[in-house]
Amino acid sequence: MTTTFRNKSKFFYQIQKLRKLSQPFFLPIDQCTGIQFVWLLLSLLFIVGGIVLVSLTGLISFLESIQPILLEKYFGGVVKTINTIWSSSWGLFFSGLFLIGSTSFFSLRKQLKNKRPSNKDLQNHLSTIFTEVRLKKYLEIRSLDTCEWNCHCAGPAFYLGLLYENLDAALDVIKNWNVKEVLNAYKEAPKKGLSTLIKNKSLLEWGKIFLKLSEEGLHKRSIKNTKDIDETIFLSSIKNILMNNKTKAEIAIESFKNQKSFDFLYEKN
Repeated sequence: MTTTFRNKSKFFYQIQKLRKLSQPFFLPIDQCTGIQFVWLLLSLLFIVGGIVLVSLTGLISFLESIQPILLEKYFGGVVKTINTIWSSSWGLFFSGLFLIGSTSFFSLRKQLKNKRPSNKDLQNHLSTIFTEVRLKKYLEIRSLDTCEWNCHCAGPAFYLGLLYENLDAALDVIKNWNVKEVLNAYKEAPKKGLSTLIKNKSLLEWGKIFLKLSEEGLHKRSIKNTKDIDETIFLSSIKNILMNNKTKAEIAIESFKNQKSFDFLYEKN
């Protein structure tokens, strides 16, 4: 009994995930029930099946008129199956399913007309976007997924000092930046690294400017550990990159060339 209930719960959970995934293409997620959604999927299945059957029938009729011998030789089984369907009650059955599916699908789709997306729809859309930085109830910095422990600490500390304590100064630095230049730098950075230019300054130079602002912000916060050291201690990973003028990617490539293995990727405690 418990296993059956668990399997049933998993099934409905998967249906709910499918609803969220397909929501932009079908019904607003908060304006239809799970049963409507399942029926919509079945309707689509009936429509696709009908289209495939009609298309095959038309193709076979066309080939029969130009190459009947080759058709019989290579697709005899298909021809026989199609002819059997249309010469029996199966033809009426599939035609009925196609009509039911078409009617159901378009009547359900009418629910979209004259209805604006809701906040829930917007939330669902935003949850499928995976940019470098996502604004939710917090800032999600996705690039931090791919670095070591020092880097994991450096990221939050850097943005904390910059955005919480020195936001006006940071905005003043970028107020004249052009969106097109920033997007271009985003594309070029994987190739040029810290040499990538924005407003005739390299990312290395901009990095040092923003690091200084972040340090100032963390000094303002003046939250210290038991050794009387403030949160700038967490910025060491960023400082090393800017001092050595080498990105994480460049360091990884060098390490691989020297060691001829990927062992360097695994941190040792």
